Amino acid sequence: MPRQRPDDLLSWRAARALAVAVHRSTAGAPFQAEPELRAELRAAATAVMTTIAEGYEQKTCGEFERRLVTALGATARLESLICLAEDMRLLTRDGARRMRARVTETSGLIDTLQQAVQRYQQLQYLPAPARLN
Repeated sequence: MPRQRPDDLLSWRAARALAVAVHRSTAGAPFQAEPELRAELRAAATAVMTTIAEGYEQKTCGEFERRLVTALGATARLESLICLAEDMRLLTRDGARRMRARVTETSGLIDTLQQAVQRYQQLQYLPAPARLN
């Protein structure tokens, strides 16, 4: 059986695209004056993607679910940092809106996956049906 990879997951692919978008959006001149905020934005975006991948590689539902919850936390952190960058006029209102929309889409995909993993985990603990003999 071929090895499964994190890029099999739609949520991971969305997080990867989000990380690329954040890195590109923070490469411009406005962020030269705020290197710490640029680094924080990039780290938060990268954390979303890498946390999903780390959980996926653990091969246990419990650990995967825990990492997905952590990735959701990273999306909240990223969204807060985007708001700060907009307030400091490092991102335009439209640029920040587009980036927040990507964060919302990505967090929705992660949340859906986390709920599916949680349901699967619960199914594993259901008693076997009684035999009808």
